[in-house]
Amino acid sequence: MDRDTVRMLAQLARLSLSDAEETRAAGQMTRLLEAFRLLQEVDVTGVAPVPLPLPMALTGQPDEPAPPLPAADVLRNAPAERAGAFLVPKVLDP
Repeated sequence: MDRDTVRMLAQLARLSLSDAEETRAAGQMTRLLEAFRLLQEVDVTGVAPVPLPLPMALTGQPDEPAPPLPAADVLRNAPAERAGAFLVPKVLDP
């Protein structure tokens, strides 16, 4: 992976990387993509898919309607709130 691609990905992720970090990231991503390429070459013919790596029973809860939590309880752990709503940092430009 070249530094231009790393620069583009960093921009999309809103990361600011130094030249040295771009160079290091390019090398690391190249090695990572090579590892995925090698995994794609593994012959898995006849290998049954396994939903979980460990044997365990999947359990769930029935989907039953329940009254909503009081707004005060929901907002109690919010870092910031206004007029009964969560305040979050702006991430997109209008």
